[in-house]
Amino acid sequence: MACGGPEPRHSIWHTSRAEGWTCFWEFHLKPWDMAAGILMIQEAGGACTDMRGGPVDLLGPHVLGDNGLVHEETVALFAEIFAGK
Repeated sequence: MACGGPEPRHSIWHTSRAEGWTCFWEFHLKPWDMAAGILMIQEAGGACTDMRGGPVDLLGPHVLGDNGLVHEETVALFAEIFAGK
């Protein structure tokens, strides 16, 4: 899992690796920081939502992007974190 760094380059690098990082998450990005990365991840077959599994909101507080294989597990992990577990 990774966070931080300039979008969209880091989001694509993290979500496209065969080994190592499989998802990207970040808080408080600007729409122009997310738009290209979201499009490229989705076009490559990955998944992008907010950290609660809802639709991505370019004006929203957070984003989660991954290779699509770990998305449900990652959303469940963030649900535990948000619940204080």
